Amino acid sequence: MSDPLLEVLQDDGWLQRLFQHREPAARAFQRWLTHEVLPAVVRGKKFIDDGTMSRLTADLFIEVPALRPQPISSNPNQEGETK
Repeated sequence: MSDPLLEVLQDDGWLQRLFQHREPAARAFQRWLTHEVLPAVVRGKKFIDDGTMSRLTADLFIEVPALRPQPISSNPNQEGETK
């Protein structure tokens, strides 16, 4: 079983989709990311999650199904296919 958060972080367009949503769970995740995580990273500090990320992510995936991680295709013909 794969980690849904890891799948999300590997999705290039996920953050863009996140910031387009206005549901309370999306807004809570946005606020946490922009007010706690990113400022810590900019200051050069290591960010240590206190469990907030897991809680916010779970709420987000329940409230905004469009932001749930999509399965990564295992079909080798879909990537790098030339015609």
